[in-house]
Amino acid sequence: MPSTLSASVFLLSGSALAYEVMLVRLLAVTRFHHLAFMVLSLALLGYGVSGVLLARQRARLLGSFQAWFSGFAAMFATGTVCCFQLSQRIPVFPGEWVWSPFEALHLAALYLVLSLPFLAAACGVGLAYSARGTIAGSVYRADLLGAAAGCLGALPALWLPEAAGLWLPWSGGFAASALMVMPDRKGWAALLVSAALLGPAVNPEHAVRLITSPDKPLSIALSAEGVEILTDIFTPIGRITVTRNRLAPYRYAPGLSLAFQGSVGAQWGAFVDGGEAFMPLPTTPERTEAPTYLDYLPEALAYRLVSQPRVLVLEAPAMEHLARAFAGEARAVNVVLSNPGWRTLFEETRKSGPGRYLALPNVHLTVGAPRGFLRSAPRRYDLIVIGDPAPSALTPDHLHTVEAFGEALTRLSSGGILSVSGPSDLPPRACLRLLATAAAALHMSGVTHPEDRLVMIRSLRTVQLMITNGPLTPKDIAEIRSFCTDRRFDPVWFPGIEPAEANRWNRIDAPLFHDGALGILGSASERFPARYKFDVSPVFDNRPYFSHFIKPATLMEILSLRESGALGMLSFAEPVLAATLLQGIVISILFVWLPLRRFRATEDRRRAGVMVFMLGMGFMLAEFAVMEQLRLFLNEPVLATAVTLAVFLSMAGLGGGMTSRRSRDGTLRFSGFAALLTAGILVVYITALPPVLKVFMGAHPAVRTVLAMVLISPLATAMGLPFPLAVSALKTADTRAVPWAWGLNGCGSMIGPVLGMSIAVYGGGTWVFGAAILCYGTAFAAGLTPSISGTGRKQGETIQP
Repeated sequence: MPSTLSASVFLLSGSALAYEVMLVRLLAVTRFHHLAFMVLSLALLGYGVSGVLLARQRARLLGSFQAWFSGFAAMFATGTVCCFQLSQRIPVFPGEWVWSPFEALHLAALYLVLSLPFLAAACGVGLAYSARGTIAGSVYRADLLGAAAGCLGALPALWLPEAAGLWLPWSGGFAASALMVMPDRKGWAALLVSAALLGPAVNPEHAVRLITSPDKPLSIALSAEGVEILTDIFTPIGRITVTRNRLAPYRYAPGLSLAFQGSVGAQWGAFVDGGEAFMPLPTTPERTEAPTYLDYLPEALAYRLVSQPRVLVLEAPAMEHLARAFAGEARAVNVVLSNPGWRTLFEETRKSGPGRYLALPNVHLTVGAPRGFLRSAPRRYDLIVIGDPAPSALTPDHLHTVEAFGEALTRLSSGGILSVSGPSDLPPRACLRLLATAAAALHMSGVTHPEDRLVMIRSLRTVQLMITNGPLTPKDIAEIRSFCTDRRFDPVWFPGIEPAEANRWNRIDAPLFHDGALGILGSASERFPARYKFDVSPVFDNRPYFSHFIKPATLMEILSLRESGALGMLSFAEPVLAATLLQGIVISILFVWLPLRRFRATEDRRRAGVMVFMLGMGFMLAEFAVMEQLRLFLNEPVLATAVTLAVFLSMAGLGGGMTSRRSRDGTLRFSGFAALLTAGILVVYITALPPVLKVFMGAHPAVRTVLAMVLISPLATAMGLPFPLAVSALKTADTRAVPWAWGLNGCGSMIGPVLGMSIAVYGGGTWVFGAAILCYGTAFAAGLTPSISGTGRKQGETIQP
């Protein structure tokens, strides 16, 4: 049975991790990215609640171990598809949470439904830890190795259309269930195997369809009369849906000048994840001259300052620049997009549609990470274009940091321009942060007076920042003034700007944009960010959350003014993050900690509870911190997530397997020393990992991937030691304590990711490493208890549960 149990735990744990990975992607498509993060974090509550269930029903469950394990695995498999389908019928609108507290009931229902499969899987794995004759280290190894395999197995499934990938955890769960009962109940095992195979066989693409939230832009577009979907492309990075409307064609040109009197041609609309990003696509590109309206966009100023440029477009709407290449106004255009679905789209429309641009010899499309392309670009460019910053305050944006701008500047030719677009928000936030980040990048490049190389103009809805690789000449300044006057754009900053020029066409009550730019670039630049109500300080790779502007004091002021419409300044990411952390702590106390109090009879047992809780939280914090470092190093967020999870889980599982012969004496000292070892390695990583990764940043992707796996393996192995050692000690003392420890560890694991995100947003990745070190240090201190074998009772005395 040990081998059968290990294989079953491997399959069940792998299926649970695969379900978690796919649920993040599916919820990003149907809901919003920050809601996906929030729901999954609280769905892990199932792992904590499972400890309560196992502790209270331990004798009954262990009495029919095989049947109950098989049942939990089958319930998990059924829940992966059924619970997700049910969750799509629950209306959740983040924008209404502040206005209507009753909306929290919908959110709670969503938590409950999505946590049920995790609860079933956690009960099965937790039961395996408590089974008689099992070794905690062996179960831990099968658990984490299975999770690593499930993480890697989920990646290919993310390419499947709709929610067809959910059949992977469905099949894995039923396979684990069948394997456990196969020796004794062959008929029941055959039925379970049939269920595992039947799901994927019955038209999976249409059996589980995605229902996009009605408040997402794609849903709104599809509700209009005359709309049709031209193509729907699924990739691990994002779903690209292309639509058109014959009755009311799309005509999208953000930032278009008020002086334009013509017409914008009919377009297709490309929605990413239902509207997180939108790209207009011309329906019939012709090689004559560039559409007239392009010269009335803020981006056109760069073409006035640089004639016939060689253009590099990084993660930005590229149609304007491709149209100029079509018309011969750009010498060459290279477009870099991270989502491989764009290549598929252009290939599908090569004969008739926007794909015709790729037929030009001077147009190239590269699928890959923009930062990686900048480091390995073979030539210099006259114009580098970067799109808008990520709109969510919880989305890491490594393309709008001081280091990213610095790398782009090194790829500019003499007199070249780095052009960055952004929203024209009120009060000014994004534009001021762009200026501050650009100024810091120029300072790092050795420029003494960055204000002499910066230009920013604004329209009614957008701003355009230009960083020049060289001082602006009087001719350039005259061209900027002429362009703004002719096109009715307001200059925010250029060398020698007069205050009267800053607020002429798109008028507001006061020249707030120019005043803010003067504060960022003027003599009081060091004091301005601290005095400003919003955080507009430069963004660095260590804290790449560009759209996080809200200071804690400002958040409270905005909430107090909600009756006056101040909530429009919130992205709702910050309240969601705060609510997630608060609710996670409250729910953990109510549903895990308090129900388990009856199993903590002595001070020694309380120390053990603190230890396993801190081990769970520390593990997730360390994993989160390393993943943030590798996201930039590997240049691919999906690859970084896969490598981090796979290496951490597999190496931690192998480390746990090494503990099988330890901690049979009923003390936590071995676990405490393992926690101290992990804390020491984290101290080394917090100082040595960033400079080592920086040295190899320009290496070949394969070399960087292998190096990342090698670098994080020692830490992951050490992190796999403390928990199985603690479980072995508790099991030796009293087997009833194992589900108790499992529940508390799951509780800490649930809070860890949310706490890590909160710390990263407000403090940066270094602080997350510090929090992980604190957790493992606390676990070491808790493990100094002399013995838990007696738990305060005489030898042979029984503890009443």
